[in-house]
Amino acid sequence: MGRKILYELSQELSVLLEDGLESESDGRVPVFFCHPLDVLQDRQSYPEETFGVLYISAVLPERNYRLSGHDVERSSADSQVHRRRPPLWVRVRYVFMVAGGSPETQLTVIAAALETLHDYPLVGPHVESSGGHDTTEGGHPVRIVEEPDAWRTLGLPEHRLTITFEVICPIASGRTETLDRIEERHLRFQEARK
Repeated sequence: MGRKILYELSQELSVLLEDGLESESDGRVPVFFCHPLDVLQDRQSYPEETFGVLYISAVLPERNYRLSGHDVERSSADSQVHRRRPPLWVRVRYVFMVAGGSPETQLTVIAAALETLHDYPLVGPHVESSGGHDTTEGGHPVRIVEEPDAWRTLGLPEHRLTITFEVICPIASGRTETLDRIEERHLRFQEARK
């Protein structure tokens, strides 16, 4: 995923949530990945339609995944060996909320979003957006966290029911060093004298 990991991960989560919401509600419920919360501020465009909003509220270091040392990579193009610092693991905190529609519809969408996050505890590049979601290998862990006042930290003027969850993912290091390869070695033995 490279430097676009936060954006691509957020897009994958939007699609995953949207797919999960479709089966549990009347019709398709779009999920917008936003920053800032511009969809909520432009309420005239969405007077009756129900929609979900996914928002990154924080990016925090994850100390449990911290690695020391360096990774060694071999380049197939020039057959050189490179040393790279290990990735920086972070917890990306997301807030999901629903706008528009009746209270019954909003609560149904919240329940469907919780079910989707529970059913897919891993997200990442292996997840297919169309069709079945395969979470058997790879991916980044998803964890629902308790943050009842998330709507306040986002600066919203009125109470909103929100789901806060975190995804743990690596931010790759951009620094590498080329290691000199030893092509040949010459050893010289001397007989020890008494």
